[in-house]
Amino acid sequence: MDSLVTSLRDILLHADLLISQRREFFWDWLRDHFKITNINNEQIVARLLTQDIETVAQEVKTISEEYEWCRTTSLREIERMKKKHASY
Repeated sequence: MDSLVTSLRDILLHADLLISQRREFFWDWLRDHFKITNINNEQIVARLLTQDIETVAQEVKTISEEYEWCRTTSLREIERMKKKHASY
């Protein structure tokens, strides 16, 4: 479990270093994913620590994949997705 928490913390720290559009999209996704309006790194970790190891592993994988998407996807695509999501 410790290695999963460390991986998650690393992902969240790296997400904070993304340029603003990417960072905002990632954090918007996290807020939506966890259904929490005001979210921070430690709230995410604390919430996951209440789950079983399989759930934590899946969540860390999902968060990692979303981080990678935000990091590597073109800004044009991110802006398009933001506009699409805002219309819902």
